[in-house]
Amino acid sequence: MRFLVVSLVTLVALWGCVPASTTSATNHADSSVINEAPSLKTSETTSNPAPSTLGSQQDASNSVNPVQKHADEGKVSIKDPPKNLFRWAFTKEDGLAQAQKIGGYAVLKFEAEWCGPCKVMKAEAFQDKSVANMLQRAVVVPLDVDTPAGGKVSEAFRADTLPTLVFVKPDGTEFGRLIGYMNVDWLKREVTKILDKSSYKN
Repeated sequence: MRFLVVSLVTLVALWGCVPASTTSATNHADSSVINEAPSLKTSETTSNPAPSTLGSQQDASNSVNPVQKHADEGKVSIKDPPKNLFRWAFTKEDGLAQAQKIGGYAVLKFEAEWCGPCKVMKAEAFQDKSVANMLQRAVVVPLDVDTPAGGKVSEAFRADTLPTLVFVKPDGTEFGRLIGYMNVDWLKREVTKILDKSSYKN
């Protein structure tokens, strides 16, 4: 029985990237409700993406298990220093302030240390120059949902699946969202769709 429990916990750690919200925020940008006892459910990268934001089907290359590719080998941590290709902030407030200053927007990057696909995106997309060029008007804000500050923001924006990228104007208004693991090409394609519908088109 002990082995079975350990095995189940291991499977959740490898595949589970969905801290399920037990309360809903009435105001995405300003809610201060914190989920006190989140439950966990599993998802295989983005096998069931939100149709309103993703649209296209996952590329064949995305079918490779990203957890085994990086996280299982212990090569990546969300706590590793970020790549200098991007403009970074480490609180939502600082990200929005920087976005206001440069006439851009913030990308809230919700993640957790136990989320394998989050680590893979950190190692791939967020070390890629072409992605950085596409997000040249963005301030990227990594938010660990297991911290009090990150959990508060994730609850406010109802980011109950990891990884999730939320595109936010300087006034805190959301104008786009991408849910789940994406490789570089797929991420660039979906970011283009979001920016093309906004005032931040490159």
